[in-house]
Amino acid sequence: MRIVDLPTQHRRRPGAIQKNPGFGQIAERRPPGRQVAVTVRLQYFFADPRDGDSVQGAIAQLADAPWIDASCVPTSAGALEAAQQQGGVNDRQAGDPAADTSDFDDRHAGNLRLDYLLPSAGLEVRGCGVFWPPAHEEGHDLLDASDHRLVWLDIAF
Repeated sequence: MRIVDLPTQHRRRPGAIQKNPGFGQIAERRPPGRQVAVTVRLQYFFADPRDGDSVQGAIAQLADAPWIDASCVPTSAGALEAAQQQGGVNDRQAGDPAADTSDFDDRHAGNLRLDYLLPSAGLEVRGCGVFWPPAHEEGHDLLDASDHRLVWLDIAF
């Protein structure tokens, strides 16, 4: 099963994680022969784990929960390339630039990890990533459609 977070545009709201669970969706499916439904949190949290102006530790409240498996951190070669080429505030950020999922003004916010697919613990996660191809790869021209990038997650049943 492949689950994809299709980013939508929302205004940043303080405390969005606690106060507004409607920012994302919960994809729930009960595969044949399983007693428990599979749950994946699809979210546009506006909370980078290390950079930006979100409340420190906000995303960790959810990612570190025992019922969440946040071990597969989605990355892309294009995010790393963009951070290196754009410079600005990206040069001063502490997080892994390959894990960024959004591309903002490099004078103020820079590129950040703001989009998440968080599967429930116990699922077999086979892979994850961010659709952010480098400049020389096919699909790079599609990136102008949004300042957020598509995040994907492969899980097995």
